[in-house]
Amino acid sequence: MDLAALKTASGYLVATFLTTLGLTTIVDPVSRSKNFGITARPQDKTTLAFIRPMGARDLSLGIITAMLMYKGDQKTAGLVDLIALVIPAMDAWAVWSYHRRLKEVWGHIIGGSVVGAVGLWLTS
Repeated sequence: MDLAALKTASGYLVATFLTTLGLTTIVDPVSRSKNFGITARPQDKTTLAFIRPMGARDLSLGIITAMLMYKGDQKTAGLVDLIALVIPAMDAWAVWSYHRRLKEVWGHIIGGSVVGAVGLWLTS
C-alpha cells in the first residue's frame, strides 16, 4: 500500500471510529457512559440526558469526516478533525473534574491524539 492510500485509509478509519462511537453512545448510553469515564445508571435521567447528545456530536463529526473524505477533500477533513480536538480536551477535563484520576481520562487523551495526528497528516 502506498503512502497516499494509507493516508486516505487513515481518514476513513477516523471517520468510522467517530461514527461508531456516536452510534453506540446513542444506542446504549449507559454502557458508553462507563467507557466515557462518568458512569450513569439507567435510572439516572439527568446524566443520561447529556450522554445521547454526546453520541450525536461524535456521530455528526464522523459523518462530516467521511463525506469530506468521499468527496476527495482530505485537507478539509483533516482541518475539521483538528478543530474538533476541543471535544476530547473538554471531555478529558470534565472526567478529570469528576474523578481526579488519570485512569478515566486516558481514553480521551489517546483518542484525541490519534484523531489529531491523522487530522494533521490529512492537512499536509
